[in-house]
Amino acid sequence: SVFLRLKKDLVDLLQRIQKSSVYMKQKKVLLQKKYSIEQQRFLCDDVISRIGLKKESSRLDLSTHPFTQSIGINDVRLTTNFRDNPLFAFESTIHEAGHALYESQLPEKEIYTILGDAPSLGIHESQSRFWENMIGKGEPFWRFYFPQFQKTFQLPGNFDQWFHEVNFVQPSCIRIESDEVTYCLHIILRFELELGLIEGSLSVRDLPKKWNMLMKELLGITPKHDGEGVLQDMHWSQGAIGYFPTYALGTIYDAQLYSQLLKEKKSIEFQIKKGDFSAVSLWLRKNIHTLGRTLLADEIIKKVCGEGLNPQVYVDYLNKKFSDIYGL
Repeated sequence: SVFLRLKKDLVDLLQRIQKSSVYMKQKKVLLQKKYSIEQQRFLCDDVISRIGLKKESSRLDLSTHPFTQSIGINDVRLTTNFRDNPLFAFESTIHEAGHALYESQLPEKEIYTILGDAPSLGIHESQSRFWENMIGKGEPFWRFYFPQFQKTFQLPGNFDQWFHEVNFVQPSCIRIESDEVTYCLHIILRFELELGLIEGSLSVRDLPKKWNMLMKELLGITPKHDGEGVLQDMHWSQGAIGYFPTYALGTIYDAQLYSQLLKEKKSIEFQIKKGDFSAVSLWLRKNIHTLGRTLLADEIIKKVCGEGLNPQVYVDYLNKKFSDIYGL
């Protein structure tokens, strides 16, 4: 029921964006060359430390698909992947740092019990998506980091051009490279296919064809091959059926959490503009991390935000943000 409603709202917003004069003229112009791994690594290390991860208890390594793994108390590992576009490594590092910060701030006295863990994957993904989207794609964040990027990569253009490029809306085949507006449509597609597989209305043999049909229906594009289609994610091959919806639940949660953070901390965006994320980390530690699994996911969101899962908060956030960017 949540996804049926969300799908309608997201498709409507995407279509309105695509009809705008700004969308018709848009093109990426600021990141048009290869950038060294050393330059990218420097900014990734910097943002990790600002989010709150300590060098003595965490480390950043490389992998084909970014992930986070907690080894034990005061030992959490995260990975990223460097590509030509430095935004990929930077944003995926922020995402994984959100996971890692959560793991490092779970209740230590309960760390080896069932209470010393996240209550759901949805809550865990809310922490990574919170940093990646609500902080890492926000205007205050880039007021601080744009000058760093401009200096490091010798970028042309001004802040407004850069902020538009960071929040560029364009349907693409790959989930982990998608923008805020289309991301949850990728998740809804996977959920509908999973449901068909479990219910028996869809066979594995027909999965690629159905995938491509839904991509055309939701995003208006068709994968050229299964590598950028049904085979792009590792989840199903390792038996993680039902994992994908947690990304969308976490994305809805993070909009609610950020809305509540703004209500409680009036000066938080000013601090973010200065590159100081410590108050954000402390707020998450107090309200989410140290609770561990002593409460259920919905109970945590109700406790912090005054209500449970509410996709309308997320839809309102997207409409406001992208109406401003695209002049809707």
